[in-house]
Amino acid sequence: TTGLCVLGNEQYSAYPTPGAANSARFFTEPTVEEARATQAVCINEVMSNNRYTLTDQDGDRSDWVELYNRSAEPVSLEGYFLSDDAVAPFLYALPDQTLAPGDYIVVFLSGKDRVRDGEIHACFRLSADETALYLTNAASFTRETLTLIENCPADISIGRAEDGSMVFYAFPTPWYENAAAYSELSEAYHTVAEVTINEVFSGAVYGDDTPDWIELKNNTDQTISLKGWFLSDSILEHKRWQIPDISIPPNGYTVIYAAKEAVEGAAVTASFSIAASGETVFLFDANGCRVDSFETGAIRAGGSSGRTPATSDARVFFTNPTPGRENGNDYTTGYAPKPILSETALLQTAPFTLTLRCSNPGAEIRYTTDGSVPVESSALYTAPIPIEQNTVIRAVSFQDGLMRSDIVTQTFLLDATHELPILCLTTDPENLDGRDGILSKKNRYDDEWERAAVIEYLDGESRFSVNCGFRLHGNMSRQSNGYGKASMKLCFRACYDNSTLNYPLFEDGKSTVFHTLLLRNGSDMRYAVIRDELITNIAYRTSDQLCVMTSQYVAAYFNGEYMGLYALKESLGSGYFAEHFGVSQDSVEMHRPAVEEHEDFVALLRYAKAHDLREEEHYRYLEDRINFDSMIDWLIYEAYSTNLDVAVNVRYYRSKEADGKWHYALFDLDLSMKTDANFDHLLVAAWNIIPRKLLWNETFQHRFLTRLAYLLEHELSQEAVLAEYESLVAQIEHEMVLERARWPKRINKTWQGYLLDLKEEILNDRAGQLRVSIAAYMGRPLSEIEAYFTQA
Repeated sequence: TTGLCVLGNEQYSAYPTPGAANSARFFTEPTVEEARATQAVCINEVMSNNRYTLTDQDGDRSDWVELYNRSAEPVSLEGYFLSDDAVAPFLYALPDQTLAPGDYIVVFLSGKDRVRDGEIHACFRLSADETALYLTNAASFTRETLTLIENCPADISIGRAEDGSMVFYAFPTPWYENAAAYSELSEAYHTVAEVTINEVFSGAVYGDDTPDWIELKNNTDQTISLKGWFLSDSILEHKRWQIPDISIPPNGYTVIYAAKEAVEGAAVTASFSIAASGETVFLFDANGCRVDSFETGAIRAGGSSGRTPATSDARVFFTNPTPGRENGNDYTTGYAPKPILSETALLQTAPFTLTLRCSNPGAEIRYTTDGSVPVESSALYTAPIPIEQNTVIRAVSFQDGLMRSDIVTQTFLLDATHELPILCLTTDPENLDGRDGILSKKNRYDDEWERAAVIEYLDGESRFSVNCGFRLHGNMSRQSNGYGKASMKLCFRACYDNSTLNYPLFEDGKSTVFHTLLLRNGSDMRYAVIRDELITNIAYRTSDQLCVMTSQYVAAYFNGEYMGLYALKESLGSGYFAEHFGVSQDSVEMHRPAVEEHEDFVALLRYAKAHDLREEEHYRYLEDRINFDSMIDWLIYEAYSTNLDVAVNVRYYRSKEADGKWHYALFDLDLSMKTDANFDHLLVAAWNIIPRKLLWNETFQHRFLTRLAYLLEHELSQEAVLAEYESLVAQIEHEMVLERARWPKRINKTWQGYLLDLKEEILNDRAGQLRVSIAAYMGRPLSEIEAYFTQA
């Protein structure tokens, strides 16, 4: 026997003490024999491939062995040893811990060699090809051997029947009595749990507010209580959500909604949602052992995945979910493979023929060329398709027993000459100009109107294609914008397979994750075009606390038709604030006067009206609740640009996960830079009472004037604004020829003429105009205001 140390006088010990007195625990016989009689402590159960059962204090799922005291007396584990090596039975000495009669204890075979807070870790691990585990009793110099199975399937435990034969457990029971033993491994491997995850729903179609849900099935003829059990979507967090006192009737079902917030009207709601792209859902018992797990696969919006006896409980997909009922026979086992296109470059210089194929030759390919979604009655692909003009190809494959493939969407533009990035929107033509389309009168003010689309984007060598929803955006678009060129909001949602767009879209962007985007045709598009971007671009670069959207110009196509110049912008909202300020989207709150008011902000307006903000106490009260840096920058940029449309374009955002203060938002400056710069239009409105009264406070005045002087001498200096003006003009100069050809303007004045008007406003002494304006409001001599300026 190896692992023993020699003490002399034909004595041996399993407790080496180098540099110290020899242990009093010694043996005179070094040979360990197999136990012939029943030992008090025995190996009760072994898990040699732990994937989903117990976790230790570190969150690891190491293999484990369960020991059991089958005697009628308490037994100390001191003197017992565990080993996976027959010639080294004294590999790990169990600690001096008493096991009461009928009690169980689990030892993790993790190699961590420690005892912490009662949790025992042996000094060795089991390998996949391990054949035996040994429990040695030093008092009798005998050992118990439990034979193991090489490469045992995950989460099948091994034990011994009363006659000594090996048995298998489909549902391990560490820390308590074994149950449901099988003499054959194959029987245990194919055993169905008493409770299984029967069906999972993830992501309703847009407009359907049905939350995600998980259906559990009782496979027995007895009522089963789930009290204390757990559901989770993470193997590392098996206690993510504890099931309350719910029982499932015999051979019955229970449906548990899964959402980050409680579902109205639901008895219970699991605290997590299900990813439509696919994930594994776990069901654990009260002891933390896996009862069942289910890999959902990618689930299309409105559908579900689950099990059915017809496929031996293998995962299948349903187009018609059946929560709380038996799963039907109308299912598919997967998805047909996507068609493959012989050409995928968006820009083409000459006509060509397009070939479609599929990795499964038995699948048939159907396609369209008008932007509509292909169905089984669409054109059948039988020969190469000639591409002789701007064309949108949408193709799918169909195969018996499978769901149709994902849709392949590819736009081809012939001889397109653009210096800007290109954005192509593809959707069913009826969604654009049909009777129920985005521009129809009945939908113009329907805030819930949204349809599916595909966005293809190309900027030099960079490109992406993504599914999204689109809807009308902006008041002018709802008034038909005078000529039918509507602004749109692009929405990324799970029901379109993308909850967000993850892409470095903007060169100076502070975020690469977008929940929504704007494809904007502002009211200045018929005039100078660049008024909004001129000011918001500068503000975006210079203010970290102000909510302001970055942008870039694009050449836009809808279903292959050129639609002109658009500004592609970030979109203000909870997603914007979450990504820019590092908070959760659910934590973001908004106040929008007369549209979506927040009671806390309304209370601040009342507070400002009722108190003298020149007093320190009231000033600090507001400073604790409003981000003054964003307010000051908002005032300055709005005043500099003299935005005449400001009254209907005011928003504030906050999150208690950030500073908890309301941040101002700067947007929609199309009607700016048409008159002298001044504060007058900002300091008369009731909705703006807070900055109005703060500007009478000396502390705030100093803070405000310091920032005003800095911006007017730097980012808003005449030189800086002119540089931004020239940059924007250079970006779109080529595209404006195509824009005006696409949307002819009846007014005689040219784009260049409107640009000259804008340039004249920039060349006016706007800094001087603001100094005079604010001095008048504060009632201070102009000289005091100019003292803040180094160039006054």
